Amino acid sequence: MTDWIWTTVVETALAEFVTPHRAVSALGGRPTVPEHTSYDLRSRHEYDRLIQAVYDDLCERLIEYDIEPVNSTTQKQRIRTPEQVIGSETRPGEGTCLDLALLFAAVCLERSLRPIVVVFTDHALTMVSKVDDVSQPNHAGSGAFSGGVCRDQTALAGLLDAQSHLAVECTGFAVTRTAAGRTDAGLLTFEQACGAGAAAVNNKALRFAIDPYALHRAGVAPLETELIDDGRMANFLRGVNDAGRAVHAIGRIGPELSMVSIPDEQTTALAKAFKEVSKTYDVVLDVARDWIELAVAGDIGSDPKLLSSLITGDIVHRIETMRGHCHTIRDLYFTDIEPTLQTLLADDPDLLGSVEMEFNYLIGADGDFFDLAAQVGEYIVDSASRALSLQQSGDAEGAKKVMAESVMQTGLLQRALGKNQRELREVVRSLNIPLEPDDGPGPGPGPGSGPGPSGPEPSDGPDGGATVNVHVERGAAVGENQGTINLNFTD
Repeated sequence: MTDWIWTTVVETALAEFVTPHRAVSALGGRPTVPEHTSYDLRSRHEYDRLIQAVYDDLCERLIEYDIEPVNSTTQKQRIRTPEQVIGSETRPGEGTCLDLALLFAAVCLERSLRPIVVVFTDHALTMVSKVDDVSQPNHAGSGAFSGGVCRDQTALAGLLDAQSHLAVECTGFAVTRTAAGRTDAGLLTFEQACGAGAAAVNNKALRFAIDPYALHRAGVAPLETELIDDGRMANFLRGVNDAGRAVHAIGRIGPELSMVSIPDEQTTALAKAFKEVSKTYDVVLDVARDWIELAVAGDIGSDPKLLSSLITGDIVHRIETMRGHCHTIRDLYFTDIEPTLQTLLADDPDLLGSVEMEFNYLIGADGDFFDLAAQVGEYIVDSASRALSLQQSGDAEGAKKVMAESVMQTGLLQRALGKNQRELREVVRSLNIPLEPDDGPGPGPGPGSGPGPSGPEPSDGPDGGATVNVHVERGAAVGENQGTINLNFTD
């Protein structure tokens, strides 16, 4: 199972780990209130009973409280998935305060409740509205949030004083017998958990709080599915999302930039920095497009030449040669961009700090974004190799299944890359700076580019995306029944 890694300076990214459907699936079903439907309770605005039902259900899971997984640092923190937190019959679940808060928020959100994940300097918990749900756009407390994030501890405490929210100490539904005041089972009652949560909100040092529902609607996609078992595609997709948020945040300097005249070398430096991100989007998009076209062209199940051409082609080298590099952004930033920002935003230290933080992310993003681009090529080559091996063993249908699965994963990535590339170009236009043109032609087209073998071509989807139809056996179990996977990659 893929490790989840949160880059802690990207606060909004925490919403990715609030996964409502996945959490309830891991639980094996929705928490319920005996003799009442969730709809009835929401209709009567008895949200507190639903919140307690979620809490009581999680108490029954006997999840164990634990510390952070190894390899967590101040810049990155490993997050346990819902499956890891909840556990199984053979392995007890476990989680930190943050793991537990994210799980609780996810289950509440799946029940249409409106959670807030609150992160302190040394703790985390979840607040939940008891006066409204996700159907109300202007929910209680929405005024305290900007862009899905709140840093105003007084405002959060005010929600408790107004009795519009409950603050739930989520470690209360995790077993630990070293803490005082717990039941014989090592848990806190719901009332105890709410009391401890309120005390934390009023007394602990706040870092920030997020509104997961608002951030999901704003485009921070929850990690509801594993993109690939070994994690390469999922890790790069997270890097793509983080890079996209960094570019969007940097774009906030647009109004200030439009009011002053800065030297050409500073404008060029900004353009070149954005180009490093754009180049990475472009080359991975090209490779993904080539792979999808090849995967749906011709009779993959019986023509091994189609796969051999890809395996023998060096698409990993192609990505490495044409992608961007964080050291280039670093050199541009410290030489030309940082002095300009400090002058430009001297009267707005909050915006200056935010933009500098995002540039610092891009400067150190080799391991999170730029280097990971090559892993997409490795994944595609491995998929082709697995399919070719199945072909050669006489399992043509197995090869088709591998190809179809790989096309779906690559298509999800292609969609995210295309969206981020368009948004990057919009930011560049808003800053009135041109993207630097390419220095010259890069490596030639990779395998699968150009006209390629005959076969079905991707067609325009209803929103201008690519629709790819892949025929493959697909059912509740592999091989159970036949059907067509319709891949509609739209924005």
